[in-house]
Amino acid sequence: MPLKDRLSGLVPRLSHGSGVGLSALLSGSSLGKRATAVGLDIGSRHLKVAVLAATERGIVIEQVAERALPPAMVSGTTILDPEGVTEEVVRLFEEMNIRRPRVTTMVGGNDVFVRRVAMQRMGVQEAIRQLPQNQSLRLPIDPAQNKLELVILDPQADTPTMQTLVVAARKESISIRQRIILEARAALHAVDVDAFALFNVFEYCHADLLKERATLVEIGHEKSIIVIVDRGLLSVARHADLGVSHLIEQLSSSNMLPNEAEHILRSSNPPAIYPDAFRVWGGRLLDEVRRSMSGFRNEGNIGPIYISGGGARIDGLAAFLQDRIDTPVSVFDPFTSMTVGTNVSLRGNRDGATYALAVGLALRQLI
Repeated sequence: MPLKDRLSGLVPRLSHGSGVGLSALLSGSSLGKRATAVGLDIGSRHLKVAVLAATERGIVIEQVAERALPPAMVSGTTILDPEGVTEEVVRLFEEMNIRRPRVTTMVGGNDVFVRRVAMQRMGVQEAIRQLPQNQSLRLPIDPAQNKLELVILDPQADTPTMQTLVVAARKESISIRQRIILEARAALHAVDVDAFALFNVFEYCHADLLKERATLVEIGHEKSIIVIVDRGLLSVARHADLGVSHLIEQLSSSNMLPNEAEHILRSSNPPAIYPDAFRVWGGRLLDEVRRSMSGFRNEGNIGPIYISGGGARIDGLAAFLQDRIDTPVSVFDPFTSMTVGTNVSLRGNRDGATYALAVGLALRQLI
């Protein structure tokens, strides 16, 4: 069956709880929920896979694995060598002994635009049609190059103005990920948005923590995702060009080789040993978090911060950041809140935090 006939348009999905309806930018054929789901996080340096199963005991994390990518295959969120990534995905699936998986993957970074927008109340499809022509919104959206999605955050309200979440993602970026999944002999469930995957897994694990305001920060190698949740609703989703690689550069500026800097980041409490480098890098990260609050009236109330991703592996980072901002900072590790199968083995106490996106992607199929 031709690819265009197998893939539908933008399909909304309600989150499992009472929160907003989030969506994937592109969904596969609607075969319903499956007992086993695979989430694939294609990062700039590693592939990460999480396999989840729906059982009588609830959702169980059955397998996780990661595989290093050769240099220059992915830059940030841009896949430079789709064929090479496909080969690495096939090898990882073979190593994990998973055949014909049903996969959810994601787009993000500069390929995605997410903004909360107030609009005159109307239907979803009418609002989507008006988005590119609405000059008052000043949205940088080209329908020819982007898939568009809009979620009404207050559908039950009777006010003339509605609050919406507008999402656009580059069609080319979506198409590349489609091909990778299908050429890896897998079934595509959806191409989702990275910020939504982070929100979904956190909501699943800690719905009770989202009653007020919370900030989620996924610290990747080259970029970070910042998600602000306000009273259960995803209110801000943005990307910062700051990641672990910039911390390595900061450490390397003091006559240290990059591989030595990476080794230091895996040691015990490196912020205490190299406070100057961490102070500069951590200050930039916290500035990005504060900048994300610019749309709120009460900008000072960031709420507790939860870090995940590769940066969360750095021993002592959460405490170091907390000392520099007037709010609690802790590591978000979904493995401490979900049922984990006996086949799952992690190298350290915080390694589960690096699989937050992969788990959030797989959850999309099961909740």
